[in-house]
Amino acid sequence: MSKRLRKKNVLRRINSAFSNVTLEDGISLRETVEIDHYRTVPKSSTARDQDEVNDWRKLLSSTVIQELCWIGGIHFFDPKGFRFHIPAYLSLAVRQTLNGDIFQSMISSLVNPAEYRQDGFVVFNDAQRKAIFEAIMYLHDFELYPLDEQEMAGAKRYWG
Repeated sequence: MSKRLRKKNVLRRINSAFSNVTLEDGISLRETVEIDHYRTVPKSSTARDQDEVNDWRKLLSSTVIQELCWIGGIHFFDPKGFRFHIPAYLSLAVRQTLNGDIFQSMISSLVNPAEYRQDGFVVFNDAQRKAIFEAIMYLHDFELYPLDEQEMAGAKRYWG
């Protein structure tokens, strides 16, 4: 299968698997900045009011993920926040429009997660797990992010 066709299929699988996912009461993107600054985030926060909470696809045309490169972001999401945001991160990575440092953090969170992150993986259904695994393998196979042996084992353990 050509790279172009496979890319299209991966993006379609991500879109389909996460099509009805909303943030629910999970941590939003700008709330991760508050957490990173050691602030308590109330259930109704100004940070959350600025964030997309219903359709992760809107994050694909926003610059907010790129802007939060060095503060907040992927390491500060709770399970529902991670589930809501990961399809946007993966889609941007597959499209090759994700900042390198954010890309590295995303892959690390998926293939070599901290123990607290592993516990949160239970919120993903089978279709979502398969979409994540397929995206990781696409990034590996086309050398956008070649996985080492340990990372490959993590990808298979958590998503394969």
